[in-house]
Order: sequence, then C-alpha cells, then structure tokens
Amino acid sequence: MRTKGGWGQLNLRPSSQLEIGGGLGIDDPDDEDLTEMSRLRNVAAEAHLTWRRRPAVVGLEVRHIRTRSRAPLDDLTATQVNVGMGFEF
Repeated sequence: MRTKGGWGQLNLRPSSQLEIGGGLGIDDPDDEDLTEMSRLRNVAAEAHLTWRRRPAVVGLEVRHIRTRSRAPLDDLTATQVNVGMGFEF
C-alpha cells in the first residue's frame, strides 16, 4: 500500500527538570490502493509534560486521534491520556 505522511514534534526545556512538547502526525494512504473498508486518513496530535527530579521521572501525555474511514464515510475519534513514572539510574 502506498502512503504519504509524517510526524513533527517540538520539545522545549524551560528548566533542567521540566520538558514540555507537542507533536502532529498524518498518514494518508493512496486511495487507489484501498479496499471498501480501509481508512482514508489518520491524524494524531499530542502534548506532553515530563518532570525530572533525580532519580524520579514523571510524565503525562494527552493524544487525540482522528481516523476517517471509507465505509461508512465518517470520522472516528479517540483521546488517550498516558501517565508514566519511573527512576533514572
């Protein structure tokens, strides 16, 4: 299946302990390669925050996904929230 797409992301580090960022991506398959039930396009956007205070790391990410399907022609959406915690050593 032929497709075109990409992902772009920007991260900012306002302090040694904090990172803030966001990204946007798209996947757009060639319509000629698709079946009746295939997705026409996926778009995802995310924002994240990471806090480090050694040895602890805490992260939060919110991601929104929109998928356009061919049958029925409709947009399906989902929002996902991820929280992660760990230790760096």
